[in-house]
Amino acid sequence: MSFIPDQVVNISQYEHDKTSAIGFSKNSMLIENSVEDFSERELEHYPDAIQDLNGTAVNSSHTPNSEESIIKLLFVGRLDEQKGIDILLDAMVSLDRSDINLKVVGAGVLRNFSHQANRENIEFCGWQPNKTIDQFYRWADVLVVPSRWEGFGLVVLESYRNGTPVLVSNRGALPGLVDEGITGHVFDLSVESLTEAISSLKKGSLSSMSQDCKKKFAERYSPGDFVRKQAELIREFD
Repeated sequence: MSFIPDQVVNISQYEHDKTSAIGFSKNSMLIENSVEDFSERELEHYPDAIQDLNGTAVNSSHTPNSEESIIKLLFVGRLDEQKGIDILLDAMVSLDRSDINLKVVGAGVLRNFSHQANRENIEFCGWQPNKTIDQFYRWADVLVVPSRWEGFGLVVLESYRNGTPVLVSNRGALPGLVDEGITGHVFDLSVESLTEAISSLKKGSLSSMSQDCKKKFAERYSPGDFVRKQAELIREFD
């Protein structure tokens, strides 16, 4: 079907390279995905902290606080096989460390994975509205994306816009979104590799990546640039 439309838009460099190599239509172009960019002024209208399902305040700041010695992990997405939540939960069980906390934002679609890790340092927060999701990213030291396959990975961009580095699997488009050691890290998809990757995380190193994450979002994934490219494409066939 790629030969039917006048133009095919690929949403990631990974998909663009793959479709070209396979022999899809040459009428293809790359316009990488983007997400909305909340200005600091807009964020001021949101509360400084929100309440998770257990009633615990979620701090929205990256500044030092009483949890300074705790590495705070965040997972955002559907709780299903594609997103690899089972791999992350198994890694947390394997680590068995009280100085590593995980918040899970999302819910099960076909099955519930919460029974895999019934531990005090793992919180299942359910789905969260768009107006408060950024507070979770700002609470976290790192976003973990253990997907088995991924055409893009919008949660990575949401994390970047909040200055939060990422720890992603080496599957699909995810590695292409990360500058290793600058905006995050890439791990081989397995419980053992993820366990090792989480164990090697240093709070200070993660904090130092914050500005580079924001810079990458502004320079490569700007919603303004995304809209401009889409508008140019539409005008070309107007």
